Amino acid sequence: MNGIITPVFVFVLALLLIAAMILTMRILDLTRMPAWMKKRRRNTRRYICLDPYWRKKGLFDWLTGGPNVQRVLANLPAELEELDVSGTDITSLPAQLPSGLKTLSARNCRHLKAITALPDSIEVLDLWGCEALAQLPEALPTSLRELYIVSTALTALPQLPSGLQQFDARCSSQLAQLHSDWPEFRISPEANTGSLHWLNLCGTPASETVTGNLPEAVLTQVRAIGHAGWRMNRASGSYQFAGQPMPAMRIY
Repeated sequence: MNGIITPVFVFVLALLLIAAMILTMRILDLTRMPAWMKKRRRNTRRYICLDPYWRKKGLFDWLTGGPNVQRVLANLPAELEELDVSGTDITSLPAQLPSGLKTLSARNCRHLKAITALPDSIEVLDLWGCEALAQLPEALPTSLRELYIVSTALTALPQLPSGLQQFDARCSSQLAQLHSDWPEFRISPEANTGSLHWLNLCGTPASETVTGNLPEAVLTQVRAIGHAGWRMNRASGSYQFAGQPMPAMRIY
């Protein structure tokens, strides 16, 4: 009798666990969560992630130790749009990246020292935590919308593209020289003109001497607290304004 009860008990328990998981998913409404909280994506010819933590791992990765980063970078597909090399030991990037690349993320590439060229298609450039990075191209891509150079060794930057929307250079303790010709500042989410709406220079020498064609209120705020503007907080689903506490995370 016990031999029959045990499988039945296990089956019923499994059904209860599945029901609990489904109920939890409905409560949390996982389909509405921010993209950064969703499941990892598999590499394709348009999207390649080499981040050892975040990339989608295959069966053989556990045996082989993952892809050869340098080999992958030397053979990038022409149709690639998103490349993530975060957390790798690269010291440089290929001299010629795919011409349609839109997003390049190299977070915490602590040995990356210089980037000498970028395709003009780049819209998001994320170099957060590249502690040895001391050189960027003489001209940044004109299509650039978001630039993150947090905690780098950069000392100066070229003129920022006119369509740049978010610029975060906090904790780049050697960054002292910035071009005085800034993108037009968009004061509020309701404003119809301007592009740049988030500027963070906290912990940089440039924050104390920033000048140029920014609104006087923005210049004053950056000199006082290091940052100015507003941005959408993906975790909370609401706007975050400089000088205000970060909004609480949204729970569905």
